[in-house]
Amino acid sequence: MEFNKKTWKKKSGEPVSPELKKFINNLPTRYEEGEFDEERVNQVDREWNAFQSFKKMQWTVTKKAGLATLSAAAACAIFIGSGFISPAMADVVSKFPPLKSLYEKRQHIDMSSEITNKLVEDGYPVKEVIHHVYSLKKGAMYVFLDDTEGNIEKASKEIIEISNNILKQDERYDDYSIKVRKYVAPSQEHLAEEERERKEWDEISRLVSPVLEKYNYNQSWGGGKNKVTLEFAKEEDENKVEQIVKAVETALKEGGREDIEVDIYRFGAERAQEGRWGNALAVMFEELGSKNKYNVKGLGYKSDKQVMKIFITLDKESKDSRFKENADLIIGMIDEFIARDEVQAEVKGDKYEIVLKDKSGKEIK
Repeated sequence: MEFNKKTWKKKSGEPVSPELKKFINNLPTRYEEGEFDEERVNQVDREWNAFQSFKKMQWTVTKKAGLATLSAAAACAIFIGSGFISPAMADVVSKFPPLKSLYEKRQHIDMSSEITNKLVEDGYPVKEVIHHVYSLKKGAMYVFLDDTEGNIEKASKEIIEISNNILKQDERYDDYSIKVRKYVAPSQEHLAEEERERKEWDEISRLVSPVLEKYNYNQSWGGGKNKVTLEFAKEEDENKVEQIVKAVETALKEGGREDIEVDIYRFGAERAQEGRWGNALAVMFEELGSKNKYNVKGLGYKSDKQVMKIFITLDKESKDSRFKENADLIIGMIDEFIARDEVQAEVKGDKYEIVLKDKSGKEIK
């Protein structure tokens, strides 16, 4: 699941034109630099929030995936504490924070809420603060005020200063900017559609969830329009699968939702392994992908014949002396982290391989 911009393809399999690829790649920068007008910015924010809500309605369990996990970790600002390391790793600690603390304290401290609370406390008419991620390490906090353009312009400097002071609590936000914008309320039609979708999902969840709990179902499940999809491992007993599906169908019918089809999705050993590694990967990718000092350009993973391959691309040429220094430190931390009992309990002793690449994408042995 390592992304490579050079292999962009359409669904048809035909390569994307260089012009289109350039246009798409430049969009985050153009958005960050304020090229789009306020109405378009607000529309993007509303659609993004709607997309996030729809994802939550569609899937009851967050799927753990490589770069998706990385960007989610950055977007949600998963925070960490401090703590571990053996004497042999003391020199590593001086340059790299301990990974165990990430694992032990993956508490969600929402920077958007922190900024909102502080600004409201100081009397600013804040409607919402939205966190945008532009790339691996860059992003912005958009502060939306319910006020006149003139008042917003006067208050912007102080708001930016207050917000930056909050972000300074964590170096992951070193490359973040603060944007102050006028709040534009969504249309009544938009709100009504969101409410309709929420009620639809609440009704389906109310009927299906108790059935799945009864059968100790612990996989992801979700739904789209007139459909509920249940996930099962390929090796799951066929009789048990049939029993659960029939029970869900019965619950829906008795609840007056016989219009909803129950579908199943079978996943193999690779997906199962990726699930086991989800927390560990999220911890490692959150740390390595969000701080400039690691010189990490790209992160990814792939389950390959029951070996978890962890891809790390450094933003250095292999001949650069700092490449080996960074690589040794990162590999040492990862090895010690994965060797810990609590991590091994989750990954079930799976074999893993760290694949290092230099700035050009060349694999370095």
